[in-house]
Amino acid sequence: MSRKSLLLLWAIVVGCICLRLPPMLHQPGRVDEECYAIPGLTILERGVPQLPHMPSRNPLSMFYKADQVLYSEPPLFFYLQALVYAIFPVSCASSRVVSIVSGGLTIFIAATLAFRWTGKPLAAFFTAACLGLTKWFYYGIILARPDMLCTFLGLAAVLLTDNWVRTRKTKWLLGSGVMIGLAGLTLPLALAIAVQIAGWIFLESKGLRRWLYPSLVALVSLAVFVLWIPQIAIDPEIFRIQFHNQFIENQLLVMDDAQPLSWFELVCMSLWSNARALVMYKGVYQFALIVAALVAVTVWANICGNRVTARAAWLSWSAFIILSLLVGRAHHPGYWAFLGTLACVNLGIFFVLIADWLIARFRQTGLAAAAILGIGILASLLPGSGARLFPVYLRHWYQPNYQVDRFAQQVLAAIPSDATCLVDRELVLNFIVAGRKTLALPVFPIFFDPTGYHYDYAIVGRTGLEVNVTENFQGTFVKSLGIESDEFACFVKIYRRL
Repeated sequence: MSRKSLLLLWAIVVGCICLRLPPMLHQPGRVDEECYAIPGLTILERGVPQLPHMPSRNPLSMFYKADQVLYSEPPLFFYLQALVYAIFPVSCASSRVVSIVSGGLTIFIAATLAFRWTGKPLAAFFTAACLGLTKWFYYGIILARPDMLCTFLGLAAVLLTDNWVRTRKTKWLLGSGVMIGLAGLTLPLALAIAVQIAGWIFLESKGLRRWLYPSLVALVSLAVFVLWIPQIAIDPEIFRIQFHNQFIENQLLVMDDAQPLSWFELVCMSLWSNARALVMYKGVYQFALIVAALVAVTVWANICGNRVTARAAWLSWSAFIILSLLVGRAHHPGYWAFLGTLACVNLGIFFVLIADWLIARFRQTGLAAAAILGIGILASLLPGSGARLFPVYLRHWYQPNYQVDRFAQQVLAAIPSDATCLVDRELVLNFIVAGRKTLALPVFPIFFDPTGYHYDYAIVGRTGLEVNVTENFQGTFVKSLGIESDEFACFVKIYRRL
């Protein structure tokens, strides 16, 4: 790409990031952030990732003794988060910095792949813009979760492997192995990326190299992944229990099938279950748009014999199949950021194919039609992109009810400083940073059940109210803070224990 094209691409990336900044800076804690926003802080204070507000002693919980050391996820995200906390004040906003930076880099790499596989800057621009607006990308970039970091590292591995395909230089395989190993230190879903890359290298090699090259990448990946071992050595028994409960026998995902399923039935169930989940999380329109583009690119690449374009389609199809088989029924929007990124690359390729056909056939009229089509697709992605949050938080930028860290100060002032509090996910980080005695509110008691623990107050946010968590404890309503009628504003109810 030319210098002007690179500058325009970076402008698109920065624009997509800026669209997400207001909610990132001001939204209260969201799904799973009561877990992922904390360990970086304890690494700074005590040297190891912990969940001090979840002192679970339930041997069936994935957070068994997580107040001592946390093993239910690999630790790379937490150490990068600790680095951010060492530079910036600890807050909900700073807990999300790793995700949003990883998101920006992911957009750039995806656009680079689209340009490389088509030779057209337009594919890069359109891929970047679409990816920055889709629901496939939105959840990962604004949450303190490791999904986007894993996606960035996985996509970097794809880019480096593509470099190897083009040059056959071993250094790119070594780099790909490092990226896969780092992704493995971020999320176990990196296993899907490792399988995909290994299959790609196998198909691109010949003779004995078909086995040597994937083995080399695997060895490098493992060499990086074993950096987790010193931390595991702190308490191998806690690691065994947490890892087993999280990845082997997760009590939230136990299948209740009347009869054991065959391997064929398990495969079909996983593919169907995840396809349905994608429709639910991404919406019928965005799912249909991505699938239609992917099918079109696949058909076109096979008809024309274009191996480079076929590569983009193959990576997307294989990502869906491998991820579905790996996660089974464990659905979360963030799990699909890697697949969504690859799918948006195909959407960019598809748009360029249509634009080229229109321009070649109708010239100036075709150019206008292509521009209208592109603008229409981008506009159609705005619902669900988080765009409506942008003006809301700009309009209320200085109002405490729309700034979680300022709102938390109001809540903290309403409660005695020596009280022990059950705190919903929206404000857990703020209470821990303030040095308050904090226990997690049991949205899912299998994570942590506070029964038997002393507490004085319960701080119930929208999450707890949605699942009627007040049934899990007996308390007297004290007061409400925030704006209940506006879903974008902070809101909690405070209860005193009977």
